[in-house]
Amino acid sequence: MVNMYCFKTSFVAKTGVRNLPGIGKVAEIIGCIFLQRGDTKEKRAESIKQILDRQVLSEAEKAPQLVIFPEGATTNGTSLIQFKKGPFVALKPLSIVVLQYKTSTRVKPTQDVLGFMHINLYGACGIISLSVNQLPVFAPNDYFWKHHWREGKEEKWEAYSRAVRQIMSEASSLKLSDQTMQDKFDYIAEMKGKQK
Repeated sequence: MVNMYCFKTSFVAKTGVRNLPGIGKVAEIIGCIFLQRGDTKEKRAESIKQILDRQVLSEAEKAPQLVIFPEGATTNGTSLIQFKKGPFVALKPLSIVVLQYKTSTRVKPTQDVLGFMHINLYGACGIISLSVNQLPVFAPNDYFWKHHWREGKEEKWEAYSRAVRQIMSEASSLKLSDQTMQDKFDYIAEMKGKQK
């Protein structure tokens, strides 16, 4: 809601969001792109192409800016996990925004391992405040590639992602974590008693 209000954006959403009552219609109206997530190389490549196409349209002001949460998931608000490839692979300029929640209790609005149960927890958690830190647009240039890309050891998108994570960490005091979104999904599966 904050991104929609402050920056007039749309989002990347999984295809199933289209079917959610009310939310699906709003997502279509604001111009979200819907990705069929999957583990195959082809599905990942198709998702990245959709994001790239949308970035080109946004730069030409033919579509709203696209918000992509680079961690691919919410976390507990203490660290930045490894970023996904999608936002960085096109090597296009990015507007970096850091959202930080604070509550008067130990319940954090960024925790989502409990599914819809967290909505009830939010109602019981007292005061919630949100700070929105919009950082300058970051665009990799020749200087960046010369001094920050570990050529031969990483792809360009990885260097870009690493730099953005570092910037976000310094701007927010969030620690950097080596965990991935898949680690989070594995944890959720274990919490629910499911086998990997």
